[in-house]
Amino acid sequence: MLALRDLNLSIKRGFITGLLGPNGSGKSTFMRLAAGQSRPTRGEIYVKNVRPGVKTKGLVSYSPEEKHLYPWMKVEEGVELYRNFFPSFNEEKTWSMIEFMKLPRDRYISDLSRGMAARLKIALSLSWGAELILLDEPLSGIDPASREKIIEGILMDYRKGESAMVISTHMVGEIEPLLNQVIFLREGEVFLEGEPDRLREGYGHSLDQIFRRELA
Repeated sequence: MLALRDLNLSIKRGFITGLLGPNGSGKSTFMRLAAGQSRPTRGEIYVKNVRPGVKTKGLVSYSPEEKHLYPWMKVEEGVELYRNFFPSFNEEKTWSMIEFMKLPRDRYISDLSRGMAARLKIALSLSWGAELILLDEPLSGIDPASREKIIEGILMDYRKGESAMVISTHMVGEIEPLLNQVIFLREGEVFLEGEPDRLREGYGHSLDQIFRRELA
């Protein structure tokens, strides 16, 4: 069974693209392919004309849905890990974001709530000059206050015009105001794509309503 079929997509610089679909629609598979963590069985994917892999590590910031930091680390040690790994790491901006997200520096990652861990992932994902930012289900399973903080953090820190951002989610209503490009996936295929305003005008509904009527 193929996770993705016949996709022909272009992610635009300066846009926040919503990769929208129910669980199992292929969103996370696409994110792992773009991040270079999986290889396509057929077809091609490129980041700035380069196949994802070692050569694109300095271009792509990938925040997976699952936890990806060592639980024995403290928040400040997670920051240090990113500082050592990414040459374009911006320490001042990172600590500003950590403070905005209300994360204690000396708290062990294993002791963070799910919402706090999600906020930390976003802060670190935006901490360096990536040209493609991939946020996989950043709002899934967390409390409303953390979802609000994450959305505020994205709006505050997104470098419009300098990078491209893809947010995969099935929680369409939460991120709809952020988006200026939308791709709906269903069973591994593109069901619908376009600019949010045109889709809303064409369907006479919000993106969230389109999702609920057509895909949920």
